[in-house]
Amino acid sequence: MNKRNWLSYCLIPVITFAVMISILIALQPSYPKAQSTQIPTLFIHGFNGNERSFGGMINRFNSKYGWGTTSQTLRVDTDGTVTPIGTYDKTAKNPLINVIFVSNKENLKTQAGYIKNVMTYLHKEDDIKKINVVTHSMGGSSLTVYLALNHDNKERPTVNKLVYIGVPLSPTDYNKKINNEEKAQRKISQRMSETLPKSTAFLIVAGYVDKEKGGDGSVTLESALLAEDIFKHNPLQTQIVKGSSGTHSGLHENDSVDERIGKFLWSVPTK
Repeated sequence: MNKRNWLSYCLIPVITFAVMISILIALQPSYPKAQSTQIPTLFIHGFNGNERSFGGMINRFNSKYGWGTTSQTLRVDTDGTVTPIGTYDKTAKNPLINVIFVSNKENLKTQAGYIKNVMTYLHKEDDIKKINVVTHSMGGSSLTVYLALNHDNKERPTVNKLVYIGVPLSPTDYNKKINNEEKAQRKISQRMSETLPKSTAFLIVAGYVDKEKGGDGSVTLESALLAEDIFKHNPLQTQIVKGSSGTHSGLHENDSVDERIGKFLWSVPTK
């Protein structure tokens, strides 16, 4: 084999491989870029939730879209003790923090206490002064109780932006087996609206499967959209997901919801 043939024999596979890699890279979907901030986003699951409840969304924001950085997980034990898993990096782009309640079927008052402990931990241990929160279902109801009672405490982070996904604000939506003092929820929501800084912005995501369900299957559309009335003095946006994609547990596994949250939290341009 002469030198020219030998070079051709070696170079052709290399060039072919390089072309194939280039084609594969070109075929990969590209996503709009997020604004980079150091404001962390806290994810709080709902009744009977666990690390997987928001695990998929956090992974998509980190690995699929590149909008944020997976940070630590905060595990809240039954006695309220907060245990970090992983290390919080305050220089990371849009840090994402997953909150897990070990006792995940508690009443609103108890879970609000858990959230209080989480906020205290973040302020004391990680020196976090401002935070965004994404929450689902009863997690949002518990957050509402926390904010109504602790909005102005200087020893905890102030809430910058709030995303409520399938969060019930009408007492009739609560399951009777949850000892959550349901009759007080609307009053608590109204108190929160009166005490929360008017600069705090809301994104309300609600599901509407069909007329028969009247909502996402667990929370009525009317209940979720009560936020429009309760928080009418705050900047507020709404998204209604209709059809089979609008189920209660499906709302946080929805591409359109991902996109709307990205735009709301980090100014991700719409495709």
